[in-house]
Amino acid sequence: MESLGRSLLAVAGVVIFCLAAAHADEPHHLRHDLSEEELTKLSDTLRPEGYRPTGLSAYDAAGEERYAVIWEKREGAPWQTRQNMNTQTWQDNFDALLGLGFRPVNVTAHNATNGDPRFSGVWERRGGDPWAVRVGLSPDDAQQAAAEYAEKGMVPVNLSGYNVAGAPRFAGVWEKTSDKVELQLDLSTPAADFPQSLKARKSDGYRPVSISGYTAQGKLQVASVWTKGPAGNVETRFNLTGDELNAVEKDLPQRGYSPTSLTAWSIDGKPRFAGIWEKTRRN
Repeated sequence: MESLGRSLLAVAGVVIFCLAAAHADEPHHLRHDLSEEELTKLSDTLRPEGYRPTGLSAYDAAGEERYAVIWEKREGAPWQTRQNMNTQTWQDNFDALLGLGFRPVNVTAHNATNGDPRFSGVWERRGGDPWAVRVGLSPDDAQQAAAEYAEKGMVPVNLSGYNVAGAPRFAGVWEKTSDKVELQLDLSTPAADFPQSLKARKSDGYRPVSISGYTAQGKLQVASVWTKGPAGNVETRFNLTGDELNAVEKDLPQRGYSPTSLTAWSIDGKPRFAGIWEKTRRN
């Protein structure tokens, strides 16, 4: 097992319960605009029903911490989440959970109102193949890490962009894969160019694994991970409002798609979302 997490020192309870109880048989739940308290309550409600968080993204909305989450109903290892951590708290939790056999499977970072980065993540108690988690990576560091891990058969399953004093930084999780993967990593696509980039990569046979919007030097950028694969089985949506995200989540599951990645960021205090949905069943 490899861990490089030391790179930086290496409403609603009733409403939430009713939402979960009314849809306890659904294969997944996607929620956004959750406070930390609402996230905890909903996790406590869904856990006994067999759900686990498979996508977590934190963001600042008008000065308040908010969360967008995917829960999937499936068996798996015990899990825990941690939210709204500064650098030291992230490291403390990483060390403590590692000692209990938990490893990060999803990490998200964003900038709070005061400019300090905040980290949130999902941990699972499992061993197995090599893995790594890195935070505080510069663009060059991230590209170098991706190249080094690729030689070991490890791919980024989750990559989150944020900034420190206006400079871009990245946090991500790498895992070993048994398959040979053709990988592309793009850390700084201007947001306005991302739809065209998405179209071009699809035509080249690539599919997105992770998408993250972040601001650097006052401009919205997109960090993305791509692998070769059947792009026809994947639907990607970018720069959605909350209402637009709700509409997509209502439409795509009816056509056999399930969300596999969800990310959120803020523009002038207003949240925006991007997601990846994969076809999991035929209609």
